[in-house]
Amino acid sequence: MKWYGSVNNRIDERRPSQKPEVGMGITEYMWSDRNAYEITKVFDDKHFMMRRYKAVHHGCYGEDNWELVSDTEMPEEEVIFRYGAWYRVRTYTKESVDRCIKEDGFIALDQKTLDKVNTKGVAYKYDKANIVIGHADYYYDWSF
Repeated sequence: MKWYGSVNNRIDERRPSQKPEVGMGITEYMWSDRNAYEITKVFDDKHFMMRRYKAVHHGCYGEDNWELVSDTEMPEEEVIFRYGAWYRVRTYTKESVDRCIKEDGFIALDQKTLDKVNTKGVAYKYDKANIVIGHADYYYDWSF
């Protein structure tokens, strides 16, 4: 196992996940920070939708005093369990690609994915998500 970032995060992220249920919390572990999510829809034990909590800080700079608030304005993200890990599912359609190119002037996708969108009308990308289901925890590392 490679140790990096926060030792607490590396230990905590090894906890087993619970079976996903609507309203249940999720913690995403990063280098030293943690993001909190809530489950909004469950398709089955290995497929669900999640939405990030809004973290409201109470206290002074450097204090770890956060309130997690459900925010319906945040976009929902699709998550699936495959190959022994959780992954975010990114869906790209011809319309979404064209909109990004029109608004931003480019889209950061590899040629293989763009070819799939152009030929099949849709393409999926899977980004590994370092999450544990069962508890929502937020932490901001003030030292960066």
